[in-house]
Amino acid sequence: MNDVEGAKKDSSPVVRCFQFGPSSVDLKVYFSGEKYGDQHPIIDEFVRRLHKRYQSENIEIPFPIRTLIHKNELP
Repeated sequence: MNDVEGAKKDSSPVVRCFQFGPSSVDLKVYFSGEKYGDQHPIIDEFVRRLHKRYQSENIEIPFPIRTLIHKNELP
């Protein structure tokens, strides 16, 4: 990510696992920008690259499926 405009060239992203979700392992990724407003384009580019990589590796993001059963209240 050092090639992204606004990203600090001498810094690497930090990845932390913070919880297990219903169908996921939830991670937080921290980036360093040159100034406060730089975080938005850095995050945008990271998500785009991650999505592209997931597609190239055939990684699918699972979504939880819930089945709702409505009981008929009439006899």
